[in-house]
Amino acid sequence: MKILKVVQVLSIFTVGFLSLDAFATNLSENLIKDGGMEEWKETVPQNHSIWGYLVTSKVELDKNDKGNLLTPQILSQFYETKLMRPEEKDVHSGKKAMRLGGQFYLAPSFQDAFKTKDEDIYIVRFWAKGQGKALLYLHVYGSGIAEIIETKGKVENDRWTMIEEHIVISGPSPSTIFPRLVVSAEMLIDDIFIGRVLREDEQKLSPVQPDCQERVAFSSETVEPVVIDGKLNEPAWGQAIPFSGFRSIGDQNFLSAIQPSFRVLFNVEALYFGIEIPLSNASQVLDELQCQPFLDKDGKPLPKNDTYTSRESIELFLQTPGKGNYIQYVVSIDGYRYDGNGKDALWNGNWKCAVTATNDRWFLEMRIPANDLGVEQIAPTEGWLLNLCCNLISGVCTWSAVGGAFHNPALFGKMVTQDFEKWKTLQPLLRMKKKAEILQASGTIRPLYVERLANADAFLPDTGQNGKTLDWEVVTRAYSQINYTGYTYRCAEEEIRYLNFFQ
Repeated sequence: MKILKVVQVLSIFTVGFLSLDAFATNLSENLIKDGGMEEWKETVPQNHSIWGYLVTSKVELDKNDKGNLLTPQILSQFYETKLMRPEEKDVHSGKKAMRLGGQFYLAPSFQDAFKTKDEDIYIVRFWAKGQGKALLYLHVYGSGIAEIIETKGKVENDRWTMIEEHIVISGPSPSTIFPRLVVSAEMLIDDIFIGRVLREDEQKLSPVQPDCQERVAFSSETVEPVVIDGKLNEPAWGQAIPFSGFRSIGDQNFLSAIQPSFRVLFNVEALYFGIEIPLSNASQVLDELQCQPFLDKDGKPLPKNDTYTSRESIELFLQTPGKGNYIQYVVSIDGYRYDGNGKDALWNGNWKCAVTATNDRWFLEMRIPANDLGVEQIAPTEGWLLNLCCNLISGVCTWSAVGGAFHNPALFGKMVTQDFEKWKTLQPLLRMKKKAEILQASGTIRPLYVERLANADAFLPDTGQNGKTLDWEVVTRAYSQINYTGYTYRCAEEEIRYLNFFQ
């Protein structure tokens, strides 16, 4: 009855390859490191068995220049295996695939990944090319069974195709699973993904900490050119602070289960955004979406430019200091892009973007020129308003708490076009100047403001990081504390201006 119950649930939500992920809220990381094909180990040739199953001399294996046999790191044991060789010329992604004949057992990278429970649901995807059939089974240890509820995809001889399986575990006390890949004829295999739908007790969201409520990002200045190719491999990206802390759109008091991150660079000509979005099997999701283009009412594909999509996309909202409107930029993993000035969809900017995808995440790189933002050049300054919203397969999240509408600039986060360390170093000098002005203008009530400003200064954070890495939480806490002190100074300044006006 439990299997029937899960089948009924799956039948409601499994329309297309992507919809079960949306239902599942989130999947575990891939149990198979790097898709299983990139790392091969050396085995000294001898007539011995692996876990007592089959001597290596009976399996067709490649040898390296030392004469040692090559076997994939994911191999646990041979089992009716006739052929297992690395393939480097015809691969789906990465540098290697596997040419396989027969079947073998494979293992995750960590033993904990084997553990399972009754009613666990697994999503299996792998790419195949050749003749015959291919399936991946989950052998269950303990008291339980694994049922393949649904399979999709058919192996083809002339192109790589994806095989997908939905597998349910049931039984009184299943303890662990052990994957076994079976092919009926020689074929190529690449990019294996095995993910478990997270259980309810694993999907609990973490609350946003009280001292990290604010959202602020610092942009690092770069003198080196940034190539917009979606790779984020310039040295400047590695030196910029990654900002995260995305909130669940359903309850913005909690952090999203999936945490994208972004870095910001600038020079006088433009702002640059480098965004990293975790996504199980991102390269396969990209392939799937590219086969499902948006169509107009006549059934013709819509252009990639000026087409808004909320499927696996990033929305970036940016308001220039002193300007009354904000610009919206939207980019999807499969290359659709949209821009607008506020809600004016007819506005078009001169920005550039590029996307790349790997096994477990995708990257978006953007260049937004100064003239898009209504300024002649980008200067080191405060006052920028910023928000990023992510329309993800696993759910929607927002960096700043904007309530129920993305288009809410009053609640956008802040951005400073200045390196954080430079900004922090300048703050004591600015406070010293401001304190002198306040105390000079305070006249007979000077002692009151000496005490008030001293109390405000006591709230400041330690100027050193005490060995901490500069991440979004460290920066947010420091900024909030420094900004609070600055707010106290500004209040004191306005009070004195008010008092002097009526004297």
